[in-house]
Amino acid sequence: MRFFDSRTGFDVSAVALSVRDSRSGRVSFSADTAEPSKAQVGRAAGGRMEFQLEAGRYQITISAHGYRGSSTSLSVSPSSPSQMDFYLDPLVPPAEMAAARLRSLHRADATLIAGFVSDEESSQPLAGVRVSASGTALSAVTNARGFFELLMPLPKINVGLATADILFAREGFVTEVRRFVELQPGSDWIYRIHLARGIGVHSFDERKSRARGTPAAATEDEDATKITGKACEAAPLQAAPPGGPQTPPPATNVPGTIRVGRTCSCTTCSAVEVYSLETYVKHVLPAEWFSCWGNSAMFPGGMNSLQAGAVAIRSYGTYHQQHPVDPNNGYDICDNTCCQVFGSATSTNADQATDDTAGVVLVDAAGDIARTEYSSENNNTGCSDCSTGGCIFDPVCCGSAPNGHGRGMCQYGSARWATSSRITTASPCSLGQIHSYGSKAWQEILQLYYPALFLSQGSTLQIGDRVRAMQATEVRNDAGANCPACQLLCTAAGGSTGTVIAGPVPAENSTWWQILWDNGTSACSDSTSGWSAENSLLKIGSTISVSADAATLYFTATTGQATITPRGVMLREASRRTEAWTAATATPWLTLTTSSGTTPGLLRASVNIAGLAAGMHTGTITVSSPTAAFAPFDLTVHLALSDGLVGNVDRSVSATLRRVDGYDFLRLAHAYGADPTKPNWDPSVNLVDTDTNGNGVIEPHEMVIDGADFLEMANNLGRTG
Repeated sequence: MRFFDSRTGFDVSAVALSVRDSRSGRVSFSADTAEPSKAQVGRAAGGRMEFQLEAGRYQITISAHGYRGSSTSLSVSPSSPSQMDFYLDPLVPPAEMAAARLRSLHRADATLIAGFVSDEESSQPLAGVRVSASGTALSAVTNARGFFELLMPLPKINVGLATADILFAREGFVTEVRRFVELQPGSDWIYRIHLARGIGVHSFDERKSRARGTPAAATEDEDATKITGKACEAAPLQAAPPGGPQTPPPATNVPGTIRVGRTCSCTTCSAVEVYSLETYVKHVLPAEWFSCWGNSAMFPGGMNSLQAGAVAIRSYGTYHQQHPVDPNNGYDICDNTCCQVFGSATSTNADQATDDTAGVVLVDAAGDIARTEYSSENNNTGCSDCSTGGCIFDPVCCGSAPNGHGRGMCQYGSARWATSSRITTASPCSLGQIHSYGSKAWQEILQLYYPALFLSQGSTLQIGDRVRAMQATEVRNDAGANCPACQLLCTAAGGSTGTVIAGPVPAENSTWWQILWDNGTSACSDSTSGWSAENSLLKIGSTISVSADAATLYFTATTGQATITPRGVMLREASRRTEAWTAATATPWLTLTTSSGTTPGLLRASVNIAGLAAGMHTGTITVSSPTAAFAPFDLTVHLALSDGLVGNVDRSVSATLRRVDGYDFLRLAHAYGADPTKPNWDPSVNLVDTDTNGNGVIEPHEMVIDGADFLEMANNLGRTG
């Protein structure tokens, strides 16, 4: 076993490890690399340990100062991989990796290549490594921390998605060449490079760690027959539930770690790496989605595509953590297109999307984690043009060439809905033609592509957590049904409380934890210790606090307007738990299209302008808990209703001849994309009119109407309010 920092790739030298037999509870091996003399068996030195285990199932618990703890299960058989690498998340990320710092280096005409380089043998920082781009004079040198930054300019001529070969070279070490590194504008790639001692060159084709696909040939994940074993069979999407919204399922526990099979041929892997679930998502997301879509300056709203992708990836990974691809050889999921592609680098934009949706998964009506499939272009893959393979109407993808199995979410479709733009596969990092279907938030994108599923805020169980039985819960003497001698010790009544002391063990379509039940809280004898299924347990947290992402909703409309798009706001619980909420309003012109749900959930409202006079109208929505679990709070709703008389926007017309007022500014802002209800609207930004055809005259179609113009015109007309 080896232990690494998940952010830098460096050795974590001071690690305490305990390996416990799952059936007997006996400690089979324990060691502390800081005190190797205390190792019971084997060898412990630096960030590595070597020891022998008999065939069986074990629980591994790891702790290290300055890192989040890690626990997982280990199945040992003669065919099991003999090496496991653990990547531990630091409590304080390295200063070089601060998101704000890296974003300050982003440029629309370049890609930032950054990261850390270490000695493969010692896993310690390697200074003096020259990092260069093949065929250019660009280079950087790693510092004493092994850190480097290299800004790679994009080609001046648009050639679609350009690539570059990046070399890592130092005397006495094998030169590492990362070939076909994608150059995405306004984005970055963060690497952890290990250089081996010796001479020569080692090349790695980065296309193997990305799932971009080509229409000409299907990749492995597009052919379900290439995936073997029941755990990987393609499950058909369910139809949307009849009769309107269903009652959302209860809160969901998600795994703290996932075992990733590495160096795989489809689902047969020769090594195992263990990551926290969130770090796993951060590696998969930029390999499956385009990180450039998260650049808000270039792709307004595009982060919603990455956020939707993060939820789908997390759900798919969690499903396989509960239904391992190869439980006998000790890994949950493979690293290629037979499962999900585990990328060789991370990205700041993808990291943010993962953090924004941390713990959120998709579940079915029974509360079980869904195997959320997705593919590149789902249009016309079994139904018709403008529809996905699941026959979901998807107008933003009309005419697109199919690429993939067509099940679940369309990746390009998610970006088109997020940005209101027809982004093309030929130029994925360029904004396409604006379509007329509007935009969707990440929750709405997921609702479109997975109509039978529900969003659920998962909480991660770890050893030491306090839990409550949500219902009558079986307590067994071992985990799962893989032991013929498993016995039912007792049944813990709903509401019983206890402490997690071991786990997790995936079995019986669930994850099992050993719970030490509190005295007097269950039907079991006092202080009974036994194994229970995770889907019957709920993590006990802190005080419940629910709030909205925004305190105000804005509507703009014109008298007589037939259709007004509903607006919504996300409600969240501060500790990311699932809490029920209800909403109500006494405002006569307001209608709540979503008046109840669970966090995180979208509250949606619409307006009825019939009989209302032009002007500004204000209403209120009250959000409360049906069980009084949190204090009620109000949301303010503003409706700007215009009389529809708007002056000529040609700037050759004097302002005194225009009939323009504040309500028209809001309506014009919406029409021209400068929507004050969107978080990226900034009235201080003054865009520049451009003579695009070079005739020396600024024509109406070349004018930019933005928030600064509206405020300036309002001020000139005395409408400063």
